Formats: sequence, structure tokens, C-alpha cells
Amino acid sequence: MKRRPFWIYILLFLAAQVSGMLFASSGPVLMLLFVNIIAIVLYLLAAGAYTRDRAYKAYRPYGPHWAVSFLLLALAPPCIFLVNYAQEMLPSLPDIVPEQSLTELLTTPLGLLTACILGPLSEELLFRAGVLGSLLQRCRPWTAIVWSAVIFALIHANPAQMPAAFFLGLLLGYAYYSTHSILTPLIIHIFNNSIAAAWPDTSFTHALTTPWHHIAAVTIAVVWAASIIYLLYRHTKMAHR
Repeated sequence: MKRRPFWIYILLFLAAQVSGMLFASSGPVLMLLFVNIIAIVLYLLAAGAYTRDRAYKAYRPYGPHWAVSFLLLALAPPCIFLVNYAQEMLPSLPDIVPEQSLTELLTTPLGLLTACILGPLSEELLFRAGVLGSLLQRCRPWTAIVWSAVIFALIHANPAQMPAAFFLGLLLGYAYYSTHSILTPLIIHIFNNSIAAAWPDTSFTHALTTPWHHIAAVTIAVVWAASIIYLLYRHTKMAHR
């Protein structure tokens, strides 16, 4: 079965955003809750050719999924730290999300459910299973992963979030490509959002009080990430033999 064009899933995302505006008077938390529920329902109604594409599901580039999933989950913490640390060290970008809306989202049960569970689920369905799954049938793997990460960053529509969203999109895209399931990228996405929700005001650059703390933290993260990437590389070579 031929997969739908990738832009169909972007339209579904935009349709959910527009539909969610009907609940704007209910407050930002309920509006975002309905946006994500609508997005999930629209994806399921569209039947997401991902679930029926036998050729794609049969293609297993990196061998057993559990091993790759374990390595990718171990890769997520240092990558998330390095991306956020680098963004803090660079000049600040405009943040168009109102402070009050963010506070309400991260301090209410429904807000946390939306930010940490429903948001990641709807985005993984639409942008990994949908957009990336479609692009993988038309482009080389890394071309598809990069383009899907660009799209993922742009749909956030907030300059302050775009750099981190792009690099997170690369990691999530690679996780989807190498496991052929949204489960691993979904867990990484939930972990990322949960960290942000648990410590919304945390600044890595402020927490690291001396230059040696900065050097040690960055060195540990780089060595950690490089070690996992090396193990992924070795696993890939062995799987291709």
C-alpha cells in the first residue's frame, strides 16, 4: 500500500490546531488538551498507512529492536543536556509563549498530562509515524530524518523552542527509523518533556557554578554520548554482516 504524502500529516496537525481554537475560551490548558486529542483522533481516522505498510515494517536495518532501543534511551539524557546547555550559552531567542500559560500548563494535572503524555503521543504519531514514515519511502534515510526534524522545529512556531526541537527531532527521527516503531521515540519525548515540566526554571549554566563544573559536565556528557554512538555503530555493523 502506498503511503500518503508527508504534507497530509502536517495538514492534520494544522487542522487540530485550528479546531482547538474553538476551546480557546476554556483556557490554554483545556485548549491544548483538546488540540492533542483532536490530532490523535485525526491521525487514527486517517488510518496512518504506517500500520498497514508490510514492506516498511519488514525492513529492519539494525537488527533486534530491543538492543537499539536500549542504546537510544541511554543516548537521550546526554544529548538533551548538551542541546539545552548549548542553547543557554548562545544569545536568547524570542519566546512568544506567555509566562502565565506556561505556568498553568506545568502546574495542573491536566496541563502535565497534556505536556508530558498527550503532546508527545500526538507529535510522534503525526511527525514520526506520519511525516517521517512517508519521507523514508521517498528519500535517503538521513535526508528524511533531517527534513522531518526541520518540519518538527518549524511547527513549534516559537523561536526559543526551535533549536532544541530540531536536535530532538533528529534523535527522535533516528530512533523511529532504526526501530520502526514510535515506542522508543515516544519514551524519549516523554522523558524530555517531563524533565522540562519538573524543573521549568532550571538553568544548566546557573547550576554549574564554576568553570570546572562546566568542563566536567560537558566532558561527561560528550564521552557518554560518544560511547553510546560508538556502540550503536558497532551494533549496526554487526547487524549488516
